[in-house]
Amino acid sequence: MAMLPMQDADRALSELECALDALKADGLGLLTRYGSQWPGHASSAPVMNETNRRQAILHTQPTAADCCRKLQPDAPPTVVEFGTDTTRTIVDLVSSGMPWSAAQVEGMRIEQRGMKPVSGPMNSG
Repeated sequence: MAMLPMQDADRALSELECALDALKADGLGLLTRYGSQWPGHASSAPVMNETNRRQAILHTQPTAADCCRKLQPDAPPTVVEFGTDTTRTIVDLVSSGMPWSAAQVEGMRIEQRGMKPVSGPMNSG
């Protein structure tokens, strides 16, 4: 897996090309969020469209959203927030209107074990 610097779409596209073409990476890594934006934000569209065109598997590395780090003060983010933020990311990507392959979304869900409610709509139909 190769991590993409999503804060800069041009750099991310360059890294994507190098990772998949030269290094033959098995997939691409994304954080579940970048500052206040999830990967489905419009600024990520060029990169997300290219991952879809290439049918690249995406792996998400969870983070904790700024809004929610202290909601459960006695529990570290790894207990509640990492799975929850992964779910937020998947919902954001699916609802963004960007084209996605089933393999990309399924790969994210399997890799990070997003919350169960998300899996129903992706596996139905």
